[in-house]
Amino acid sequence: MKNKIVFLLLVLISTNYSLLFGSNVQLDSIQLLIKNYKYGQALKIIDKELEQKNDFKILYYYKGNVLREMYSYNKAIDSYLKAFSLDSTDNLIVINLALTYKNIQDYNNAIHYFSKGLVQDSTNQFLAIEIANCKFLNKQFDQALKDFIKLYQKDSTNYFVITRLAYCFNKFSLYDSAVYYFGKACVLNPNDFNNLKSFCVASIAKKDYKSGIKRTELFISKDSNNFEINTMNSYLYLLDKQYRQSIQKATNCVNRGFSSIDIYKYLGIAYYRLKAFDTAKIYLEKVYHMDTLDVNNLEFLSNACLNSYYKELGIFYLEKYIELSGYDIERYAQVYQKLYEACVMTWSKCPLEKQLSVSLKSYQLNPDNYGILYTIGYCYDVGKKDSKNAIGFYSKYLSEKKKYEKNVVYLNGSVNLDEQIEERIKELKKSTK
Repeated sequence: MKNKIVFLLLVLISTNYSLLFGSNVQLDSIQLLIKNYKYGQALKIIDKELEQKNDFKILYYYKGNVLREMYSYNKAIDSYLKAFSLDSTDNLIVINLALTYKNIQDYNNAIHYFSKGLVQDSTNQFLAIEIANCKFLNKQFDQALKDFIKLYQKDSTNYFVITRLAYCFNKFSLYDSAVYYFGKACVLNPNDFNNLKSFCVASIAKKDYKSGIKRTELFISKDSNNFEINTMNSYLYLLDKQYRQSIQKATNCVNRGFSSIDIYKYLGIAYYRLKAFDTAKIYLEKVYHMDTLDVNNLEFLSNACLNSYYKELGIFYLEKYIELSGYDIERYAQVYQKLYEACVMTWSKCPLEKQLSVSLKSYQLNPDNYGILYTIGYCYDVGKKDSKNAIGFYSKYLSEKKKYEKNVVYLNGSVNLDEQIEERIKELKKSTK
């Protein structure tokens, strides 16, 4: 309907110019060529007319239209500006100039000319929406929010206005309002899965997983083939700690050929939460082979392996996790302490060479954990046959232990560990003499 109105206006303009300037100006031919998408031919006639000093705004306006349709936006703007300089009150020129600035993401100029158009046509809702939208696209979210609230007060059924309102509230982390307006948009257009995804993301931000589950289930009941909504549905069940339901949903996706890195990850984490570590390892390893840099996945994968048969593999993945994490020193120390425990206490066949390197690093990061000193001394003693370092770390362990008055047992589990260490220190000192 809008295009028909514009076309009729162009016909009237063309007729008026023909009457004013005579049939020598080929406005009808230009208009017909544009209508039939023959932009190159239309442009040739327009340029020929302009060469003959027919400097009419309609020619520059047509040239702007042709150049814009040919994606030559900057040249189109030049033509519109020439037309605008000849008649700044013609809103067709003003609006198309603004739209072309919007095409090249020059939102400040787009807002400027849309605003000029609105001054000349104050009841034009299209122009008011475009101004608000350009502010949104220009990341002027506070101004855009004010504009969209006013527009919503005038028309509470405009789908575009409602979704933009929701996005604005989302930008300010006002998730209750964002969910409310995304929800209204879902009611107006239940088939827009992109809006539904936005509703779910906002619901997740406010930890309202059940609302997301409800709406995704409703969508799937009508369209079960949308992969993104099926994936989101499985994720929401996972976040809501309904792990078996999440597994069922994710497995259905895989069985229907909807497999993806996210689906495998949800399966792995859900099985991990159910303590089915061997099965969790299978899916989390699939994710690792698809994305070796996913730190979150590596954390679950390393833990799944350490809690199952694959201890050595768990340490490999935990080291990868530490390498990629980039944590601050406090968090880094905690994770390295976990690696120490995995090497010394979890994996019984961990080589003493590895135990030593991990223990040294862990003690450097966790100097209050004096129990590590015994492990270091033991590794130097048994693994390296380094009596000097063994004596040094055994002695330091006993000295630190007295400060805390605790009896920590490592490796051999003896309750008389302190006495054994003292005897071993004597033996090592004798052997060095």
